[in-house]
Amino acid sequence: MSKLQIGKSALFFLLLWLRGPVIVILSTLSVTSFITLVGLPIAIHFTAVSRSISSLIYPMFLLFIVSFGSFLLIFCYETLIRFLR
Repeated sequence: MSKLQIGKSALFFLLLWLRGPVIVILSTLSVTSFITLVGLPIAIHFTAVSRSISSLIYPMFLLFIVSFGSFLLIFCYETLIRFLR
């Protein structure tokens, strides 16, 4: 085996070893961000806090980026493992 093949198989086994914790962390981050993204406007609507919609746009945009980005990272991680096989 060449050094490239050894490195490729070592990377593959490292990614397989880290697969569980990485998927759990990214899934938790994605679900938490999505729940907050949905729940934040509802919570503010039913409380006495009077915030305008314009002040919510930036945090909600960031939550969407985190949630969707976590989902894309999970997809890319699985694709990379499939590619290295």
